[in-house]
Amino acid sequence: MSLSALLALVLWGFALASPAAAATTPIAEGSLTWGVKESWRNYIGSGTVSEGATVNGDGTYSFPVAAGSYDDATKTTILEFDGRVHWQSYPDFLGPGKWGLDTTFTDLRLEIGPTAQVLRGTHIGYLRSDPGGELHVDEDVVLAKLQIGSATTSFTIGASSWSGIAAIAGPGFSLYPEGTVIDPLSIQYAGPGGAPDLGEHFEHPGQVVLDPEGRW
Repeated sequence: MSLSALLALVLWGFALASPAAAATTPIAEGSLTWGVKESWRNYIGSGTVSEGATVNGDGTYSFPVAAGSYDDATKTTILEFDGRVHWQSYPDFLGPGKWGLDTTFTDLRLEIGPTAQVLRGTHIGYLRSDPGGELHVDEDVVLAKLQIGSATTSFTIGASSWSGIAAIAGPGFSLYPEGTVIDPLSIQYAGPGGAPDLGEHFEHPGQVVLDPEGRW
């Protein structure tokens, strides 16, 4: 066997033995289903949707995926959505041309990974300390904290879904205090997926040392 043939055989063997590199896959098709909070919708109505968002038959909203990715190494899913929901009520309540209530959610971005399980976005509305004042824009705030263990999941080669992800209001939700239970979320998209490992891990296990003189 020639030296070049032997070298090629060795390299081929290394290629077979080496594990495949983890991939980051772009995501371009899918949707988020979210109702914000049912009691809020019952109180104020369905609002006005635009920029790609639609109202579902049950009153929740559908936001189409604009961009996203799935990282196979960390099992992190990141999805950005088009769409806007805008509520206005009580016209001229605070003066001519002033709505008593004016609230918008847009620029939604979902992240499910080992370090964060949240729905972020932009909220536009009055400050609680200044109702009826200038509309305040809070960009890229945490609207919802997600409890992904509650979800029903499906991951196949060409499609992934998370259904019924329980959620509580994040610090940027504004309509209700942080921690308030809000509507669950569901996502589905074309592409690979997986649930991240949220367990504790210790990279450098230590050895417990007992001190005979120690006291508790």
